[in-house]
Amino acid sequence: MMVRRIGISAVLAALLASSAMARGDAGFARATVFVELEVRPPEIRGTMWIDRDAVEVKFPIDRDGDTDYTDAELYLTRGPLTDYVNQSFFLMWSGAVHPIVLNDLTYDVRPISRNKCVKLSFAVPSFAKDADLVLYSRIFAEISQRARTMVRIEREGSTEIWVLGPQEYFDARLKESDRPAPAGPAGRTAPSGSRFGCTKLCLGIDLTKPPAKCPRCGAAMARLFGSPVPGKGQIGRLGGTSMPFMPGQYRAEALLASPEEFRFYLNTESLEAAPIGRISGTVQVWTEDMLQTTSHKETLKVSKDGTYLWASIPKGMIMPIRARCMLELGDGRGTRMVDFFLPSVVEVSE
Repeated sequence: MMVRRIGISAVLAALLASSAMARGDAGFARATVFVELEVRPPEIRGTMWIDRDAVEVKFPIDRDGDTDYTDAELYLTRGPLTDYVNQSFFLMWSGAVHPIVLNDLTYDVRPISRNKCVKLSFAVPSFAKDADLVLYSRIFAEISQRARTMVRIEREGSTEIWVLGPQEYFDARLKESDRPAPAGPAGRTAPSGSRFGCTKLCLGIDLTKPPAKCPRCGAAMARLFGSPVPGKGQIGRLGGTSMPFMPGQYRAEALLASPEEFRFYLNTESLEAAPIGRISGTVQVWTEDMLQTTSHKETLKVSKDGTYLWASIPKGMIMPIRARCMLELGDGRGTRMVDFFLPSVVEVSE
């Protein structure tokens, strides 16, 4: 096995510089890769889930157009995909970059997201018990500026979740107080303090107070570090997309209850349901690639029980979609605009 010998600081400096030069954005929203790592000397064992649509952008596997992958199609991609991961996902310790050794490549449904994914099962040998692990990822950075790698790291009896981005990496040598605060939109620094995420890597779960369990899937929560996941917001109380609305009081949650029905909910900061009250407004939706958009703003209507606002959206919209709400708060409280990214339909219990 070939191991590249080089100073880790030099590697990170070069990688961060090359990512900063990445141009363009493919415009697809599934450029988040999910990795589960179990650090158990003398090796690291891992699983990587890559969304099918993202894989197709880099390595067109589906040769017969049936939207499914045969064993033969996966076999032909096994080598190129493994090489790409080793050129983009870096596990470093003891002055060297250590490649993954692929054990299995399958096509499966990632349970927590229900998305079809290519699943890589791998190992990284020769990890010493006293070694300090460093992780850096630029998977899909050349395709999408929103590309992120979400990693669950289990080591020494603890679990942490890291979101690796263009300027964020995991370094076991850094104390928690030395870890940089994540950069928010337009380079703004996110608020400091503890962050908590779902151990099953629910995309978007990023809370400042630890709930008893994940509000979306019920899994345990763990400390969260690194980059935010841009453009997706948090997962809300009902499994939709939650965005800031009235800081310190409320968060807005939007979802697609069906391919033709948009809903807007109001939640407290602690993800408890809040009444809609006198809020009214409109919504406009468009596809991620801007090929489809509503011709006008749809009026939001109050549900029969007064718990949410809803509007019909055109038939045949291709997901994921984006939605922009213009909302009158009522009682002289002014107007708010809030944008949502909606990847799929959410099943809501009536």
